[in-house]
Amino acid sequence: MKILKGDYAIGREGKRSFVFQITGTNEEEVWGVLEKDRCYEATNITIPRSQLVANLGAAPAIGRAYGCEVEPFFRSTVHEFWGNVHYFYKPTKEERSKFNKLLDKAEARLKKFGITKFFPLDVEMRQARGKTAGTFMYKHKGEDTRNVIQFFPKAEVPNDHTLFHEVGHGVLIHMFTSPKGRAKWIRAYHSAVHIAETETQKLKKLLKAVESKDHGEENLRDFQGQLEESEAETLDLVLDYISDMHSLNRKELDILLEDGDSIASMWPTKPLESSDMRSIVTEYAMRSWEEFFCESFALHLTGKKLPKSITSLMETTLTRLEK
Repeated sequence: MKILKGDYAIGREGKRSFVFQITGTNEEEVWGVLEKDRCYEATNITIPRSQLVANLGAAPAIGRAYGCEVEPFFRSTVHEFWGNVHYFYKPTKEERSKFNKLLDKAEARLKKFGITKFFPLDVEMRQARGKTAGTFMYKHKGEDTRNVIQFFPKAEVPNDHTLFHEVGHGVLIHMFTSPKGRAKWIRAYHSAVHIAETETQKLKKLLKAVESKDHGEENLRDFQGQLEESEAETLDLVLDYISDMHSLNRKELDILLEDGDSIASMWPTKPLESSDMRSIVTEYAMRSWEEFFCESFALHLTGKKLPKSITSLMETTLTRLEK
């Protein structure tokens, strides 16, 4: 197996496999630096050539190989407020500049609200994978602690919403531990989930009524005329949705219904946004009360509109954080 200094390789000791970058070799041994946590602490390793499983070359693709995660560390930079920024790919000069400007802007916003307790931290810039945009991790072992935000930007840099969302998780861990305060957010989340479920049930009930011949109306317009005001508004939202997603108007739907077709496959299955829906922050916020808080936090800090009750709750929360 050809081995060059600077190549990345997979070695094995017993049942443990690992990725390392080769720094030297002779006829009997290969030595290098382990990639695991390399951005935090360089760990040197020497193994016999017989324990070398594969040479991945100087620029391996990220992914899995021989049971190991492969994502070589590139370099670290330092931001005065955020801390160490670790790149697991080679960013362009423009990408670094844009990201630094984003960090500077976010720093000013966070300081305005006194959110500095768990800074500086470590930021890991990793290559995009799957749907994950970012994650916050609080690592602690004995007295050793580390706060880490990982970003997986699908564009040149993460957007400010993703950045503040992950900071929100840090706020929950370090600055917002009050049981009473958390209870308020849990209740707000429960209320939002309940309303979302109610809206979904309304959509199902409305579909059943539309497809039923019992209402006695010849077309959707006449059918809508016999509905309560709130139901009529919901039907407007549904018809707009079907027009946008399936390019079908009322008359065309009337033709399908008259011919006995079902329009269930075109019908929305999730709550639709309207100007007076006071509950739904984002779809992702419905995953848990913590994500509900972090999405609300991100929207508030980026100046986006929130339901009045959530804006009021967030403003109160920000004044009572543990500094």
